[in-house]
Amino acid sequence: MQTRRNRVSAQLDRPMATLLIVLGLYLAYFGARLAMRAGDISLFVWAGDRYTDPLAVAPHLSVLTDSNGYDGQFYYRLAVEPFTSAHTDHGVSFDSNPAYRQQRILYPLLAHALALGRPQLVPTALVVVNLIAAAALGWFAGALAKAWGQHALTGLLAALYPGLILTFDLDLAEILGAALVVGTLWLLTRKRHVLATLSLCLAVLAKETTIGLAVAAFPAYLWARLLTSRRAPRWHLWLVPGALYVLWQAWLRYNWGTASLSDGTVTGNVTVTSVRSRAPAIWRALVVHVPQMDLIAIELLALLIFVLLVFLALWRSQETLHVKLAFLSYVGLAAIITHYLGGDWAFMRALTELWMIGSAILLATRHRGVGWLALAAALSWGAMAVVMLLYR
Repeated sequence: MQTRRNRVSAQLDRPMATLLIVLGLYLAYFGARLAMRAGDISLFVWAGDRYTDPLAVAPHLSVLTDSNGYDGQFYYRLAVEPFTSAHTDHGVSFDSNPAYRQQRILYPLLAHALALGRPQLVPTALVVVNLIAAAALGWFAGALAKAWGQHALTGLLAALYPGLILTFDLDLAEILGAALVVGTLWLLTRKRHVLATLSLCLAVLAKETTIGLAVAAFPAYLWARLLTSRRAPRWHLWLVPGALYVLWQAWLRYNWGTASLSDGTVTGNVTVTSVRSRAPAIWRALVVHVPQMDLIAIELLALLIFVLLVFLALWRSQETLHVKLAFLSYVGLAAIITHYLGGDWAFMRALTELWMIGSAILLATRHRGVGWLALAAALSWGAMAVVMLLYR
C-alpha cells in the first residue's frame, strides 16, 4: 500500500499534473456555467446596456438590460479592435477613462489574434485565452514548487487562488497576469534572466499593477550591488519593464489625451481619495462585514491569515530580496484599496499579485506544511466555484 502511494505521489510530482488539475477544474466550471447560460458563451463578457448598445452591437453578443455590465465588455471591445482611438465603436462605449482600459492590452490582443480579427469569434476567444492562461499558471506554479524542493502539487497554492474564478467568470485579465508573474518567478529560479525580463514585460501589458515586481527589483539591485552580492537582480529586470511601462503609458496619453492614472480614476482599485482616507479600507470593511460573518468577511479574514503566514515566513524563505520587497509593496497597496466595501469582485482581483508573490515566498520556505495550505487553497477555489454557480 505504501509503495503504491509513493508511486502515485511520484507520478503527480510534475508540473504537467498541476496543469491538468487546474485546466480540468476550469473546464468543469466552464461547462457548468455555460449550461446555466443556455450555451451562450457571450454572457461571459457580461455586457450591460449602459455601455453596450444592443441595437448597434453585433448580434453574436448578448446584452443585459438595465445593467452596467462589467469590465469584460471593455476587453471585448478591445479584442475587436485592440488599438482603437474611438470612445464609441462596434456598439460599445468606454467609461470615463478609456486609457485605463486600454493599458491592459495583452489579454484582448491575444483574443483578437486567436479570433483572427473576426468579431463573432471574440467571445469564444476571450474564454479560450483564459483557459490557456489557467493551464500555463498551473504548469508554472508546479514548476516553481519543484524548483524550491516542494512537491509539484503544492504549486496549487498559487494556481488555485480563489479570486481567479471570479475573473474567469467575467472575461477579465487577472489569470493571464498571474500566469506571467509566476512564470517570471520560475524563470528567475532557473537563472533565465532574459526570459524572465520578457515575461515580466508581457505581465506589465497584461495588468499594469504587475510593475510592482520590477519596481521592487530596483532597490534590491542597488542594495545587492553595494554589498557585492551575487544574488543581485539583473539590471534589465527592472529597467526594461519599467521603460516599457513608461512608453506604453505615454502612448496611451497621446492616443486619448489623458493619462490612465489620472486623478479620480481607478488604478489597481486605488484612488487619491482612498489614500487620504482616515482609516484603511480593509479595516472599515472588516468592521462592516465581520459581525455579519458573510462571504466577504470570510474572504477578508482568509486573506489576512494568508498575509500573516507569509510575514512569518519572510525570514526563513529562500526567495530573493526583491520578491520579498515586492510582497511588502503589495501589502501596502492592499491597505489603501477602496473597494472592500463594494464587494469581493474588486478586491479579490486587486490582490492577485499579492497572493502569487506570497505563495512563492511560502513555497521557498521548503516547509512541509505548505502542502496543507495548497489543499486549503484548492478547497477554497472549489467552494468559491460552487458559490458562483449557485448564487451569482
